[in-house]
Amino acid sequence: MLHKIFNGNIFLQLAVIFITAFLLWATAFSNSIPMPLPDSVSPLYNFMYNWLHNSPLLYTIIAFILVLGEAFLLNNLLTEYGISPKNSFQTAFWYVILMSFFRGELTLHPVIFVNLCIIVVLLMIFRATSREECYKEVFTSGFFIALASLFLFKSMGLLVAFWIFLIVLQVYSWREWLIILIGICSVYLYMYAYYLYFGDIAAKIIEYKHYFQNISFLPQISDFKLQSVYTNISIIIILLLSVISFVKILIIVSEKIIYIRRMTLILIWLFVIIIGISVFINSRHLDDYYLALLPLSVLISYYYFNIKRLVFSEIFFLMLIASLILQRIIS
Repeated sequence: MLHKIFNGNIFLQLAVIFITAFLLWATAFSNSIPMPLPDSVSPLYNFMYNWLHNSPLLYTIIAFILVLGEAFLLNNLLTEYGISPKNSFQTAFWYVILMSFFRGELTLHPVIFVNLCIIVVLLMIFRATSREECYKEVFTSGFFIALASLFLFKSMGLLVAFWIFLIVLQVYSWREWLIILIGICSVYLYMYAYYLYFGDIAAKIIEYKHYFQNISFLPQISDFKLQSVYTNISIIIILLLSVISFVKILIIVSEKIIYIRRMTLILIWLFVIIIGISVFINSRHLDDYYLALLPLSVLISYYYFNIKRLVFSEIFFLMLIASLILQRIIS
């Protein structure tokens, strides 16, 4: 079913994506879910929260538009660089599904903004593969990694992912490794100047110091609040599909041409690093794992592009949809 839809008529694919997105978000439009409370080291999300949190319908519409827009941006990026077929929107579909799966996602949360920054960083690193000097792309990547950290500070860990990307691309020049730090510092210099001008710099430094002093590198499982048994079932299915997709990609990546192999390795490393960031840095709630959903949507769609035995994959998809429906009905 899924294979036939996303290897067929493009207008049908688009219709399926838009209808699915609307059905998943329909309850949120009538009964808006509050935006997550901001922390002290996420100034841009803090600003968005103060501006929008009293307008539930407005921030829900903004979140819905951003999720759909990011889905198509991500899909276009992968098709442009030959990672996914040009006639398929399956990556966009999986992104919409995963970014709308849990009820807590149906609002304007910081990961939505971070994902937009990640897509830009991926675009820059993919562009860098075809250029001898990629200073502009590296600087832009550093800038957007820093920008992402202003919405969710632990996304600064993407810096590690970018350095691994450079190793995958066999870029060992010290210039690129330094330029990305300059890109990051430029954002924080602007922020420093802002708080210095308004006289809040001492308080902001204390907030960052307090954040680092209270970093937890172990997930606090006891703090998770799952709504129903169907949420647990949904998580188990997603985890199983993630593992299967990851193993399958590791097997087939060696069969690809060098260019596609490098692109795929970049996506694999992005998934690994983001999982590490999500699990091992201040992970206390289910929404701490939303950061992993973008690379996961790419891996799962990549798995479905390359699957030969469709029955098993279709069963997994139907189980996922069934758990989603039950989750919505029960909650």
